[in-house]
Amino acid sequence: MKTTTIQSTLELIRFDRNLPIPFYQQLKVGLTDAIREQRLPGGVRLPSEREFCEYFGISRLTVRRALNDLTSTGWLVSQPGKGTFVRQPKVVQGTQQLMGLSSDMKRRGHTVTSKILKLALMPAPRKTAERMNISPEEKVVLLERLRRLDGEPLAIERCYLKHQLCPGITRYDLTKSLYTILRQTYGLKIIRADQTYEAVAASLREAQLLGIARRAPMLRSERTTYLENDEVIEHGFACYRGDRYKFHTVLLESASPVSEPFETISRNEEE
Repeated sequence: MKTTTIQSTLELIRFDRNLPIPFYQQLKVGLTDAIREQRLPGGVRLPSEREFCEYFGISRLTVRRALNDLTSTGWLVSQPGKGTFVRQPKVVQGTQQLMGLSSDMKRRGHTVTSKILKLALMPAPRKTAERMNISPEEKVVLLERLRRLDGEPLAIERCYLKHQLCPGITRYDLTKSLYTILRQTYGLKIIRADQTYEAVAASLREAQLLGIARRAPMLRSERTTYLENDEVIEHGFACYRGDRYKFHTVLLESASPVSEPFETISRNEEE
């Protein structure tokens, strides 16, 4: 276990046989309170059903009901052959500040590492060419990375960069912050990005890379990034694990409301 022992975990739970509250409910409340108060941090493995039974003198059915309820409501996660663990809290990323994942998570105290899955110079895909306002024959740099947060797979990012703005970028260490390289090496001033989100189900490849079940829920984003002269430098996509990621935004009342039609995005269309 990460920061606690089986004995100390059991001691965190208040259990009173004199209360007119079902035993399974007391166990649920005790575990939930400990998780909320961070006395049981994310990633901690819980005692086994047998250990709960022996310590509190209750039936395995009682323990199983409590753990199943907490698993179904998202407090716990069961890993076959390994045990039941406190679910890691979701990573929260804001939507108001333009910042790469590495920089954003670093300032929050996390460590982000990357593995390059694909790196190539290629003709621009149709959709990317449209977003960048270039011809499909123009070369772009394809960069696909598996991003890990504190050692655990979090996201798959695939972006296309306008090669004429960053020639030779494939020579650099792109496991590190891409935006830092664009700013410091090429002197590019990135000022804004248009970004959309949609819920999708994990493909077999995505599931294998992220360590999740096939068709597990994911949050997929599409981003188009602009320089100060309004030229597009990047167009890309990212798929984040639904159980480890959420985004936060602040909505303000607009003096001049703007209504735009919804766009239906198909994952089958060429990207």
